[in-house]
Amino acid sequence: VESTSSAIPTLPFLERGVFVGKVKAEKKKVVKKTKAAGEEAADGAKAPAEKQPAKPFSRPELFSKAKELQTLFAPFREAEVNAEILRPRMQTESVENGRGQGLLCGFSFRKFKEVPKAVVFMSAPRSKGGGAFEPTDRFLTAGEQVRLTYTTTVDDSEGPVYFLAKGFFLRKSFYIKEDPNNAGKHWAGPREEAEKKFSKDVLVRGEDIIEIRIDTVNSFPGGPGRTDGQVLERYLSGAKLLIFPGGGGWNQKSTQGNFFDAIRDPLDKYVEREDLKVIDNIVIDMFENTGDITLMIKE
Repeated sequence: VESTSSAIPTLPFLERGVFVGKVKAEKKKVVKKTKAAGEEAADGAKAPAEKQPAKPFSRPELFSKAKELQTLFAPFREAEVNAEILRPRMQTESVENGRGQGLLCGFSFRKFKEVPKAVVFMSAPRSKGGGAFEPTDRFLTAGEQVRLTYTTTVDDSEGPVYFLAKGFFLRKSFYIKEDPNNAGKHWAGPREEAEKKFSKDVLVRGEDIIEIRIDTVNSFPGGPGRTDGQVLERYLSGAKLLIFPGGGGWNQKSTQGNFFDAIRDPLDKYVEREDLKVIDNIVIDMFENTGDITLMIKE
């Protein structure tokens, strides 16, 4: 393949015989001078328009830095925000259990291995969806993964934004929004400690909560979206479910950022494994923009 180039680019308006630009004439001479084609092109060319920055929360974004989360959680201190909570571990046993609803009433920052992390306070969740959020044989345990979804308005947003927060359950506590011993601050800790520290008139203003460490928050300005199976079946057929022992390249311990960035090998490298388990007769029932996919198996 050969390529050629010239000092002066070929411009469409020169090929058509149209000359764009001003003509500069000298008073003492009859002959008019014109600028070279390249100079005229430079004069006539407009400076490239500066790319306008995207408006805050106008597209899906991922937040994980402490300063970002502080801004996102600020509305919790102004007013309680209704939220839904999900225990992914329970979904492997029952689609009804492990779903709850509560109010986000505050937050703070604590250091975990010298790294500041956001801790959100949520009123004791009520069961939702016909099941039990916390069955008697499946109590919440410290370190269990949880997911929060809620809608609220934050600074610079043009309207309510839908958020998906991922983190870990820490403990059950007692929460007092206004600490009488520390003006402008809240108090959170074990109920037993609260009963020893505060009078009854202060305790009646408190409530039982759960504390959740939040690592990442996704924003969806258009709200939760989904594509159901009736639409998908027009475009997809012959779906298979591939099960990678040990999780393959997707077995990531960190919840920071997009873990797909760590998968640098082609998918073929994983598919060609001999110990791979394949399940046929898979039907994709639903895609959700929050990252969930619902599958069914034909019998």
